[in-house]
Amino acid sequence: MPLFRIFKAELFDNRILNEVEIAQNVNLTQQIFNLIVTEIKLTGFWDSVPAQSKLKAELQKMLLSPDFNKLPNIIQKRSELISRIMELSKTNHFKMIAY
Repeated sequence: MPLFRIFKAELFDNRILNEVEIAQNVNLTQQIFNLIVTEIKLTGFWDSVPAQSKLKAELQKMLLSPDFNKLPNIIQKRSELISRIMELSKTNHFKMIAY
């Protein structure tokens, strides 16, 4: 849920979402979460700058993909989103890999 809330706040200015926007946000959240979990499960991920850089590049690729690049503010806020996602992932590492 923290990822969903970040995207809702940053992309949709915390307004009430319609069904289509909720579905888009859920899809984005699930895809980002799955990508993060796959990468951070690697041994020594947080000690490896190249591994972290790869994840950041993959996150940017996903955010700018045709599936999501039409979401409001996503292009302008992609760097900020990636930073927040990485911070959240590091803070919640053990919770995330438990899934």
